[in-house]
Amino acid sequence: MPAQFIPRKSGRHRIACIALYRALLEQCLRVPIPAELQPKGPIHPLKHLIRKQFRRNVREHSPRIVVAALKMGYENEKLIRTAGDGDPRSRSQIYELLRYRKNVAAASALVPQPPKPKIRYPEAIPGAPKLLEVRPLPFEKLSGPRHVPKFAKAMVSNFLRIQKPQSPYLSRVLRDKIDTRQKRTDSRERIEYLEEIAIAENTWEDIVEDHLEDEGLSVDKWNLKQPGLGWGVGLWEKDLQFADAFVRNLMTNESRKVVELSKIQLELVDKEKELWRQERGQRRHEKKQAKLEEKLLAEHNITPDLGV
Repeated sequence: MPAQFIPRKSGRHRIACIALYRALLEQCLRVPIPAELQPKGPIHPLKHLIRKQFRRNVREHSPRIVVAALKMGYENEKLIRTAGDGDPRSRSQIYELLRYRKNVAAASALVPQPPKPKIRYPEAIPGAPKLLEVRPLPFEKLSGPRHVPKFAKAMVSNFLRIQKPQSPYLSRVLRDKIDTRQKRTDSRERIEYLEEIAIAENTWEDIVEDHLEDEGLSVDKWNLKQPGLGWGVGLWEKDLQFADAFVRNLMTNESRKVVELSKIQLELVDKEKELWRQERGQRRHEKKQAKLEEKLLAEHNITPDLGV
C-alpha cells in the first residue's frame, strides 16, 4: 500500500468496508443471546459493538491500522457466521466476550464518579459602580470620543450594550433571568395541572357526599371520627390558588421593574446622545479653527510658535 494512499478517499476501499459492515450486521442477528447477557435495550449487543468499532476507525488513515482493522473484521465475520450456524466453540467465544464486557461495565458503574463542576460565569467586580450611577461621564473623564450605549432588548430584560464582545458577567445575568422566568412559568403550568386534579377531587367528594346523605349519613360526623383529614370541605384547590397568585405576583413585579428600568436606560441614552452631539460640534469647531489659523499663517509666511 503506497505511503500517500488515503483509505477513506478510495472508492474501492469504501465499498469493501461497507460490504464488511453490512455482512457483520446481518450475521450478528443470527447469534442467539442467553438471558443473562440480554441487553437493556432492543439493540443486539454484537450490533452495538460492531457499530462502535466502525465509528472508532472511520477517520483512520494509517495503512498499518487500516490493514489490521480489516483483517480483524474478516476474522470476526467468520466467527459470527459460524456461531450463527450453530458452532458451539464460536458461540462460546462470543459469550465470553459479552460476559467480560458486562462485568467491566458493572464494575465501572460501582466506581463513584466525581460530580460535574457547575459552570458559572464571572460575578460582578466587588465595589464596582453600576452603569446607571456613573453615566453619562463628564467630558474630562473621557479617554477618547464618547461612545453612546445602545439600548438592547432581551427576552426577559432590556440592557445597555456598551462594548463588543458582550461581557461574560452580563451574559450570566441574562441567562439567570431567563432560567428564573422559565422556572416560574413551569411552576404555573404545574399548578394549573394540579388545580384540575383538585377540582376533580372536589367534584368526587360532592358526589360521595350526596350518596352519603341519601343513605342517611353525615360528612361532619365522618370528619369528627377522622380529625385532620378535612374530607368533604371542598378546599383542595385553595393552597394551589395561593401558590399561583404568589408566582404570578413575582412575575408581575419583575415585569414592572423591567419597564421602570427601561425608562431610566432610555433617558440615559438620550443624555449620552445629546452630549455626543455637543462634543462632536465642539470638535468640528476646533478643527475648523485650527485649519483657519494654519491658512492665515501660511498667507503671511509666519512660522507658528511651537513653544521651542
